[in-house]
Amino acid sequence: MKQVLALIILFSILTVANAQTGCLKGDCHNGTGTYKFENSDEYTGEWKDGNRTGYGRYDWSDGSYYIGYFLTNLLNGQGSYYSATGSDMVGWFIENNYQGVDRPKNFDSYSEINDNDILDDYETDDLEELLEEWETSDAENERIKVENLRSAKYADFITVMETVIKEFEDNFENLKGPAEKSIIEFGDSWFSNTLVKGTDEASITTALLSDNHTWYNILYKGSDFYTVKRKYEEYVTIFNEKLRSNCCTLVYDKYNDYKSDGYESYGTYWITFLVQEGYSDIYSDLLVEIEMTSGIIGGGYQVLVRVSHLSNR
Repeated sequence: MKQVLALIILFSILTVANAQTGCLKGDCHNGTGTYKFENSDEYTGEWKDGNRTGYGRYDWSDGSYYIGYFLTNLLNGQGSYYSATGSDMVGWFIENNYQGVDRPKNFDSYSEINDNDILDDYETDDLEELLEEWETSDAENERIKVENLRSAKYADFITVMETVIKEFEDNFENLKGPAEKSIIEFGDSWFSNTLVKGTDEASITTALLSDNHTWYNILYKGSDFYTVKRKYEEYVTIFNEKLRSNCCTLVYDKYNDYKSDGYESYGTYWITFLVQEGYSDIYSDLLVEIEMTSGIIGGGYQVLVRVSHLSNR
C-alpha cells in the first residue's frame, strides 16, 4: 500500500510545472531580464509590456539560439540565428521570417520602434556588450568541447545509462569533464567525459538555487520527422528492454505530446517505484527522460536523454 501511495505521489509531482521557470532575473515586464519557459527555452534581453521587444538572446531547448532584435515576441530586425543542426542565418528578419543579409526596403527601422520613453531608458549598450561576451564565451566553449571529445569515453547506450544512473548518487562527480564558460551565474555546468557512442554533445548542469545536478546527452539529430521519431522510439524500447539497474525498480509513462507553431515535443520518463535495500534513498528522486523535440525555426529534430532529480520538476 505504501508503494502504491508513493507512486501516486510521484506521478502527481510530475504534473506540477517546473518551479524554475518564469522570470529568473531582472525585469521581464518593462526592462531587461531573463525568462525561462516551461519547455526549457530561455530569453535574456529587453521587454516591453511583458513582450520580448528590443535587443536580446533567445535559446531554444534544442541548442539553437538567436541574438538580435525582437518585436512583440517575434524575430524582427537585424540578428543572427544559429541552428543546432548547423543551418545558420545572419541578416534581417521580419516576423520570424529570414529576409537575407540586406535590409528589407519595407522594414520599419528599429530606431523608429524604439522611439518611446520606456525603451529609451534601457541600457542597450550594456546589453549589447553582454551579448558580445556571450558570443565569445560560446566560441571558447566550442574549443573546450572539441578537446573534451578527444579524451572522452564512449560506450553503447545501455552501458552509458547504467553508468550515469550509478553516478546519480554522487551528482555525476566522476563524469565531469572540463567546466563550461558562462557569463551569467545561474548555475555551473561541465562537459561530460562519458558519452553514447556516435554522439558529440553531453553535459552536466546544476539547477538554479539547488545543488542537484542534471546529466544529458543528445543522441540523434536529423531533418526528417519520421526518421528521428523512429530513433526516439528505438531508444525508448532499448531502455525498457535492456537496462539493468541494481539501485531501484523503475516505472515509466509518456508525457503528453506538445505541438505549437514550429515546435513539437514527445517524451517518455522513468521514475523510481522502489529503492533496493542497501542503496541510498536519493534514488527515490531519480528521473530519466528520453525526448524528441524540434526547433522553432531552421528545421530539424533531435533526440536526447536526460537524468535529473524529480524534485527539480
